[in-house]
Amino acid sequence: MNKTLVLLFLVASSLRAYAADAIPKDLAGEWRNNKKKTGFVVLYLLPDGRGGFAAINEGDAIGDKITATYDSRLHRLTITSTSALKGVKSQTYQFDYDSTTKTLTGDKSVWGAKPFHRISPQVSEIDAQGLR
Repeated sequence: MNKTLVLLFLVASSLRAYAADAIPKDLAGEWRNNKKKTGFVVLYLLPDGRGGFAAINEGDAIGDKITATYDSRLHRLTITSTSALKGVKSQTYQFDYDSTTKTLTGDKSVWGAKPFHRISPQVSEIDAQGLR
């Protein structure tokens, strides 16, 4: 009985540790592809892989919650929208991470020509609450 409890505890602990590190700390935070007040996309990435994105353009804004994973071998971040919007299918997008320039580059036809730069290593508490 005690061995079973210890085993369950170890499995649960390892799963929790894995979930806590879904993306590297260098990728967690707020990323933008433009510093202007309009015409930009922002990615919010929490260390556990939850997040969101918003596209802001001339007063219009769209966004969705996402889940994110990172492939350290390919240096590739994959995000999947959770389709919080009714009638909208979930979408998956990939970004290449350049550790030298510390930028994320996605499909230019979807995200624009400019790479994403991390503007903050953390997501604000207000934004993080909305992503949970």
